[in-house]
Amino acid sequence: MMKHDGHRRNDEARRAQGHFEECEGIDLDPAAGVTVGSLISAVQQGRIDPKKNVLLNITGGGYKRVQEMFDCIQVPVGLATNNTTNKDEIARFVSDWVNAHA
Repeated sequence: MMKHDGHRRNDEARRAQGHFEECEGIDLDPAAGVTVGSLISAVQQGRIDPKKNVLLNITGGGYKRVQEMFDCIQVPVGLATNNTTNKDEIARFVSDWVNAHA
């Protein structure tokens, strides 16, 4: 059975994340992994010359390092919403929070 294209791309992104972590010493956010995977794919497909310089701004990652260096605590959910949540309910929650904390 052939893998769905989305599964293949997820696998590529995970491999790219692992490769980046091996080379740079920092783990990537999944979205950044997709970006690195896309760059690798573009080079492999000849759409980007491998001898050219490419600047890739990685903005998400380092979660493993944070967990190793700091004691992390989970913050309880203040307000859970869904597509039926009334905007007045959200506004009331925000207003109450601001009044309690400001």
